[in-house]
Amino acid sequence: MSGHTIGSCLPTLAFRPAPVQIHGLGYSITTGANFVDYLLTERRFMPPELAAHNREASVNMQHSFMIAPRAALLCEAVGLPPNAVVFANFSHPCKIEPDAFGAWMRILPAVPNAVLWMGAFFEGTVKNLSHEAAKHGVDPARLIFSPPAPRE
Repeated sequence: MSGHTIGSCLPTLAFRPAPVQIHGLGYSITTGANFVDYLLTERRFMPPELAAHNREASVNMQHSFMIAPRAALLCEAVGLPPNAVVFANFSHPCKIEPDAFGAWMRILPAVPNAVLWMGAFFEGTVKNLSHEAAKHGVDPARLIFSPPAPRE
């Protein structure tokens, strides 16, 4: 669980403590690690043409926990710019550390048609991150905020 995030168990898996190692449930993309055998996913979220690029073998769960529809279907509906390169980070604001946000602020200017799509969890989130973007010399308009979507 938690993939490549701070405090995850991924480094433990590198020691191969179990004969079969499965990843998913909250971080549902490939780890790229040769010590993880399977990825819990579903075909709507990870269709075979994308799964072919994963290091892990896919275990498709028919009625799974994956609630996120494919991003291409959402772009127009949430007001993302057409033909933009869309980077997304929907982590809770308490997980957005200054170093990581600084990295995004270095990436955006290097990719001319890019935006960073984030969750508008709190009013202060939008204000603070927009202010920080400007301090990094990035136009705050390149940050796109959407309220959390209802699970249904």
